[in-house]
Amino acid sequence: MYVFISSFTLYYPFFTLLPFLLLLINSQQYVWLSFIYSNTYLFITRLEMQPFGVKVSLIEPGNYANGTHLFAMDEQVDKEVSSMWSGLSDELKADYGEDFCRQVKGFMKNFRRKGERDINPVINAFTEALTQQHPQARYCPMTPLTLFVALVSTHLPEWFYDGLLSVLALLLLKKEDM
Repeated sequence: MYVFISSFTLYYPFFTLLPFLLLLINSQQYVWLSFIYSNTYLFITRLEMQPFGVKVSLIEPGNYANGTHLFAMDEQVDKEVSSMWSGLSDELKADYGEDFCRQVKGFMKNFRRKGERDINPVINAFTEALTQQHPQARYCPMTPLTLFVALVSTHLPEWFYDGLLSVLALLLLKKEDM
């Protein structure tokens, strides 16, 4: 018997570390809470179910937003960001400015576009976890870039990681989308 827990946002914490993307925290807070919860739940459930022969696996895919339409289409991104922007107080709007709203729209659109279209690695991870006699506790199907960011975030100093995320975020903010 197997129990699966799936979390979507692994190792792509642009939303929490870059100050100019602060508005995205409101739209991602539930995703991050579910990510933290699923990791904790995996740890506890895996240990509790082991005596009964139940295998528990966590599948954490990288950026497959393009294949799953996580941020839907560009029109939906515009609508969602405009809705978040209109919900801000006038004081916050003045602090961030209209340019900030355009940057967030551009970032979200490019994040979706740069995501993997082929979701087969995720499906293969589920299949392997189901069919293996001794499945891994954690499967992380992701692109090499996402894997690199994950390794940097866990093994190098935080200042280096913050700098890397700043560069990657700027690459996602193309001028024509701002």
